[in-house]
Amino acid sequence: TAALASAVALVAAIAGTGLYVRAVTAERDRADASEQHARQALGELTLKHAQLLLASDPSAAVDALATHRGSDADREAQIRAEATGRGVAVLRARPHTDRVRWATVAPSGAIVSLSADGTIARTSRDGASVVVARGVGRAGVWSYAPSRHLLAYGCDPGDLCLYDVGRDAVIPVAASVHGARPDRFSLSRDGTRLAVMSRDAVLTVFDIADPAHAVALLQRPIQDGSDVAFFEHDIVGAGTPHGVEFIHLQGGSERFEVPDSSYWDTSPDEHLFALATIHGQVSIMEGSPVRLAARRDLCRGRVAGIQFIPGRRSLAYACAEGTVGIWDLQRDVATPRLKLEGHADLVAVSPAGDYLIAAGGAGTVSVLDLTTDLVATYKGHEFRLTAIAPPTPEHPVVISADVLGSLRVWPLPPRVARVAATTDRRFYAAVFHDESTVTATSFGGGLTTFSPAMGIQTSGPHEDLNIQIQPSSSRQTFATYGLEDVLEIWSWPTMQRTRVIPTHHGSVSQVALLGDSGELISSGRDGRLVRWPTSGDPAVLAKLDQPIDDFARIPRTGEIVFAGADGALWRTDGGHTVAFPPAGSRVICLVLAPDERTVYAGTAGGDVLAIDTGSWRQDLALHAASAVQEISITDDSHTLAVATKDGRVHIGTRRGDSISVTASVTASVTAWQTVMVQARHLALTPDGLLIAPCTDGVVWIYSIPRRRWLYLPMGSGDLRWVTVSSNAAAAVAVDYEGRLLWIDLHEARAYLADKPRPQP
Repeated sequence: TAALASAVALVAAIAGTGLYVRAVTAERDRADASEQHARQALGELTLKHAQLLLASDPSAAVDALATHRGSDADREAQIRAEATGRGVAVLRARPHTDRVRWATVAPSGAIVSLSADGTIARTSRDGASVVVARGVGRAGVWSYAPSRHLLAYGCDPGDLCLYDVGRDAVIPVAASVHGARPDRFSLSRDGTRLAVMSRDAVLTVFDIADPAHAVALLQRPIQDGSDVAFFEHDIVGAGTPHGVEFIHLQGGSERFEVPDSSYWDTSPDEHLFALATIHGQVSIMEGSPVRLAARRDLCRGRVAGIQFIPGRRSLAYACAEGTVGIWDLQRDVATPRLKLEGHADLVAVSPAGDYLIAAGGAGTVSVLDLTTDLVATYKGHEFRLTAIAPPTPEHPVVISADVLGSLRVWPLPPRVARVAATTDRRFYAAVFHDESTVTATSFGGGLTTFSPAMGIQTSGPHEDLNIQIQPSSSRQTFATYGLEDVLEIWSWPTMQRTRVIPTHHGSVSQVALLGDSGELISSGRDGRLVRWPTSGDPAVLAKLDQPIDDFARIPRTGEIVFAGADGALWRTDGGHTVAFPPAGSRVICLVLAPDERTVYAGTAGGDVLAIDTGSWRQDLALHAASAVQEISITDDSHTLAVATKDGRVHIGTRRGDSISVTASVTASVTAWQTVMVQARHLALTPDGLLIAPCTDGVVWIYSIPRRRWLYLPMGSGDLRWVTVSSNAAAAVAVDYEGRLLWIDLHEARAYLADKPRPQP
């Protein structure tokens, strides 16, 4: 009995231990699952927070991503790419406690800044700041000669000091300069001369090749003199409440009445002097002796800033109400180039004349690249900007600083894309003919053809509403069609219209060219599928009692798959027409795979059907949550991209040498990946670059093999179409504003390479 009791107790203990271990294991599994769920929820929250920060401070969005521990690495990479495309500061610091009035990059790469807090600070690239000079005057008067790295600034008490930015040292100044009682002053371009306007309106010009032994070259009282600026090395402009007087160091002067002046700038190389008024008028003086060369009302109200653009004989201007533009002095044409939020405060031009920088009261910095003609807007300052510095060839960065003493250093936007052509027509679609020539259609006007070698050309006559374009397989001919029942055949080499066909379709929905002979097939709202020979009567291949929305012709067999407005799919060989049962959602697009084995049908219900052109079997390749908008396929038929109306692109990569549906299309898909892109159109290159122009004016480029993103803001709200050159070296996107945007895909691939590009 005792032995039996012991055995029972042992069995009970073992069973209890097993139950305990099972309970502990289950509890541990529940804890692990709960932790994983919490980690995923936290990761999703972090990504949403970073996404929200993109609109106000992309740099802060990158900071938020640094804390992301979730599993959605693809979404994190996309947000990081968007932040980079919007502008992530390479340096953020607060070297001062009050407004920054001036900043520059020292030869060492450090940032030197002057502030109303009475200091000059040096900020290294790691963000550490140190005060290098004190006693800066509260008035914030300064003049800088970059060629000599020499800064002249007002210092206490009511004096002038010099600081050598290159040597990081305050320079002793001769007693004669101090005795001039400086109120306003200006350095010559080479930094060897200093013009001083005293508090009692006496102009003195010094030779400061050796600042400690300055030599007075000229001293002259100026009636009501209040400001001074070098016009040329031997000409000084003295400002008064009524205008400006130009004083020649060799003797003589010219006086010009320009009341209520606010800003001025000089271009010694072009012998130009610009003077702006608070009423929006700008006057240009030229030559020696000085004469009035031009005068123009540029702003409605106060001018916020002006600066000559080196080498272009043009003047950049900013209006207080936010308009920033360029006045071409040769053509006497003033063109607004961008509009700042709120109002404009500052404008600056790079020494090389290739960038225009503007800043507004909303704390944003806008960079107009005069080479690409695109605008980048940098955000992140919480307060009004008080200083900006343009890029130089030695230091290709932009500096911005605000009223509370903070500064940021921004990289220049990548030159992957540029505005290649601009018209007054609204572009709709485009197609490449070869490696470098592209033709675009527009609402109204002729066809626009562009190549880097020949520039922009317009061809006509052309039917205004023929906004769709369809090339032949050789691209030597193409058709245009659209909202009318007339279609046109064009020869590319001559850009001449060779044939006009009144189809009587009502409107043409699709066209297929049969080689370059001029023979073609068309469909339209009248429900007919028609073959148009080069001569003789047209042949009706099929007829429905409803419009035909789209069709795809299989050149290998000559058969055609087409879709009716009710969602029914049909096929015909020209003699027999067969329906694909059953009818589904309305077909938005039909695309033939390059290997001619599969036709893809994208529907309004979100389905992508794969139709085997050998067996005519249908398979469901994809079911999306929203209507299909576009389908694109790589030339090797390995990758399929599907854009849907809900702002997603679904990317499928397939096994084998083709897309053929021998068993099941779904089974042949290696992976489906979904990315968040509000694509208007799609293009795929043979090496797996997905190019997607979007409704928000952005072109996304995604390397499918590397899973890396490039975000290219184009400054337009309505990008329409994208097409890729025959060698996949370039892409062109067109927009509703009449811009043709050239994208260098070699440069894009360099940015998408695994090795990060060096930061400036």
